[in-house]
Amino acid sequence: MLNERLYELMSGIRGYVPETEVPTLFAGLALLKYSGRDLLKNLVLQSKEQLEETLAEITSRLDVSLLSSFTSEFKSIVDEIPDATYRSLLTAANNLQANDLMKVATTYGIWHGGKDSFITVPTEISKLLVGLADIQPGDSLLDPTAGVGGVLVETLHYQPGLIVGQETNVTVAQIGYLNLLVNGANKKQLKFYTNDVLLHPHYLNEFGKFDKIVQVVPFGFRLSSSLDNDEYGRFPFGPLSKMAGTLAYISNAISSLKPTGGKAVVLVSAGDLYRGGSEARIRKNILAYDLIETVISLPANMFYSTGIETAIIVLDNDKPSQSEKQVQFIKVNDEMTRSTRTNKQLKAEALERILELYHSKKEVPGLAANIPVSDIENGDLSVESYIKQVEFTVNGEEIHVNYKKLQSLDTLTLGRVAEIGRGYNFSSKDESDTGEYQVIRITDLTETGIDYTKLISVNPRQVDLSSYLVRKGDILLSVRGSTNKVELIEEEHDKLLVHANLVSLRVRAGYDEHFLKLYLESSLGQILLATLARGTTVKQISIQDLRLLPVPNLSLARQQEIVASYQRKKLQVEQKLAAIRREERDIQHDFYDSTGMGEAFEIEEG
Repeated sequence: MLNERLYELMSGIRGYVPETEVPTLFAGLALLKYSGRDLLKNLVLQSKEQLEETLAEITSRLDVSLLSSFTSEFKSIVDEIPDATYRSLLTAANNLQANDLMKVATTYGIWHGGKDSFITVPTEISKLLVGLADIQPGDSLLDPTAGVGGVLVETLHYQPGLIVGQETNVTVAQIGYLNLLVNGANKKQLKFYTNDVLLHPHYLNEFGKFDKIVQVVPFGFRLSSSLDNDEYGRFPFGPLSKMAGTLAYISNAISSLKPTGGKAVVLVSAGDLYRGGSEARIRKNILAYDLIETVISLPANMFYSTGIETAIIVLDNDKPSQSEKQVQFIKVNDEMTRSTRTNKQLKAEALERILELYHSKKEVPGLAANIPVSDIENGDLSVESYIKQVEFTVNGEEIHVNYKKLQSLDTLTLGRVAEIGRGYNFSSKDESDTGEYQVIRITDLTETGIDYTKLISVNPRQVDLSSYLVRKGDILLSVRGSTNKVELIEEEHDKLLVHANLVSLRVRAGYDEHFLKLYLESSLGQILLATLARGTTVKQISIQDLRLLPVPNLSLARQQEIVASYQRKKLQVEQKLAAIRREERDIQHDFYDSTGMGEAFEIEEG
């Protein structure tokens, strides 16, 4: 019923109110409804001027500088709506609750990208963030990137004593403030600021430090200004590059907590957990202070506006004794979600399970693990580095992986048995019909082998191409995407390059290329390759990780024996399948003849 009423409302104003102004319109209607149950009904027969005066009175009584421009913005929107449509809008809005009207303001599709964009946080994600924060009655709360206040609204159930938000965009901040007010926040306990929090943390001057912080960091955020000389000393963990925007927010959150008992729960892009360089050094420094309690990975497509994988970091400057000098990792898999038309949603029972694991610190294979800080290398906080998927479905088979058993087996690393080469990253400018070289791309790897008929020709600008040339016996492996294709160069080629989306494996003496190819394309090899893939949008295996892939430690003779046996048995199976197909065809021919019509159809034998 609610959706039908909202659809009626949206249909009525379509063509009169731009999408970017819908939130302000509905936030104003929500405030009017919140201020008096029959106020909208009483205004239906009044002039637009009366509605605007009434809203101005209400915002004036609130006495919040943030709302100083709100009435005029609301007025400019209402003035564009025809009179009959305007009255129908008020009538329909009167039949809804104030928080339902506010849901339109906070979730309607606006600001898709650009500097004014914000993230609409799904309710179940807000519940998880707030549940992890362990908010106590009377706690002071901060959301430094509050957006429309969705996460802070969820904190109201825990009776905080102070709620503070900061948001760069004024209109978004206005809606965020009203969202909290309409949903029950006490005006005296509520404060919203506007401005870039990394440059101007206004809340520090008025309120100082906080008990709890909940925050969703803008995805893909880059620093536009240096933070080296911050007057509040909020970035003590190392120099921040432009790419380290997320770590700047994390550092700000840590520095905004009270010295003891402070906890911050921050949602970030999964890529922020493992990128190298200066970002890795900052993560290592944060780990050295033992401030990271838990890292929780979330699947892709949990948000409405992006399909990237995300993660939650719980920072605690007073970690429980059971968590000292270690980090808890929790992996949320697809089975813990349900798919909708727009995104994936966390199941209610999964939310409870995650919170139970967080508080108990239980270890569950494939789901939760506690890792000593000393075992975390290069500041790598990727959950997949410490919790491996244990159940796989490959070629219709359910396969369970026992990683402890795998570690005890006699294996070598791929880097020991093969030289791993990177592919050549050419541009369209290198392509030429008369090019001296040909390039094998991932699309040239087919189910029946390498399709040499569709290779493109290039005249590369790079002088030394020796490291990109392939030769007979090289194995090509795709390391980007969801499928890891494997092919073998069966013949010698003079000027054949491998593309950047592929890597070449040149087998060292003592290992057989045919055996390695069979191993990599087998269900076992594909599962192990899948565990190495990382990425927020497109999965990719790094050369460094690929070198560590375990491969069987067998003598060359034994490898060749296995290959010969495999090929012989495979040929036998193919011959049997061919015989079955011929038998099936004969049965069909018998049917044609039995109909009495077979004489009219001449069947050519293939």
